[in-house]
Amino acid sequence: MNNREITITQRLRFGMLLTAAGGFMDSYTYMTRGKVFATGQTGNYIQLAIHLMHRDLPMALHFLLPVACFFLGVFCAQFLTRSRIYERAGHIHAVLLIEAVSFVLIGCIPETYNTLVNNWVSFLAAMQFCMFRTLGGTENYASVFCTGNMRSCAEALYQAVIEHNETQRRRAFHYGLILFSFFFGVVLGVLLIDRYNFHAAWAIAMILLIAYAVFMTGKKTADA
Repeated sequence: MNNREITITQRLRFGMLLTAAGGFMDSYTYMTRGKVFATGQTGNYIQLAIHLMHRDLPMALHFLLPVACFFLGVFCAQFLTRSRIYERAGHIHAVLLIEAVSFVLIGCIPETYNTLVNNWVSFLAAMQFCMFRTLGGTENYASVFCTGNMRSCAEALYQAVIEHNETQRRRAFHYGLILFSFFFGVVLGVLLIDRYNFHAAWAIAMILLIAYAVFMTGKKTADA
């Protein structure tokens, strides 16, 4: 990925779009796919330990699979960012298209295959988390869950209010917008899921395609 592409993916509006998609993903899997939060793996990890202690191996395996898919997604992201093909082609947009196409397909899969969908979303969330994780070149953020963003926002807000640090004030504002985007994605998910059920995954694909358009527009402008 060249420097121009890095700059585009670090822009605030691009991060807000991805974070809105991340919030939508969580509301989607929770409301339509068996009350599972497929993006963050803390709950799955806890459930895995609980069922192992109760010697319930089938349920332990059920919660192990999304954790394993998250690991696989991280591995794939690492392969892409470290491979010569990726560096030569600079096709960060390919990741966004893979995600968008995946959610189009997920929106066609009936609820009898919820386990497949949740594991698939865990894989996609891991890739998105690893591939897009910096704002403005210096601020790390998570586009698929919000705990780390809350901590960063609170830290920056403290320094802005108590220490009157102008740089941290801007940083707190940026993280506030990221948190709002996640919240907005969840709310949008609830509204569309109530109406379209599991087909609402198509809206996640639309958000990702908008992010793709933002990336490609910025890339063309930078290349001009």
